[in-house]
Amino acid sequence: MTEQFPTEQFHASSFLQGHNAEYIEQCSSKALAIQSEATLLSKQCPTSAQRSGDS
Repeated sequence: MTEQFPTEQFHASSFLQGHNAEYIEQCSSKALAIQSEATLLSKQCPTSAQRSGDS
């Protein structure tokens, strides 16, 4: 077995390489878009308390 420096070990075992890093970036972008849409929707739609006049 060869001895590796910590950074080499990390690089050899890291999920965030090449196409995996691109995949994580795409997932992050999609999650942010969904969160933005949900925030916008929650601002546009009244809550059940507001609809019933309890607010």
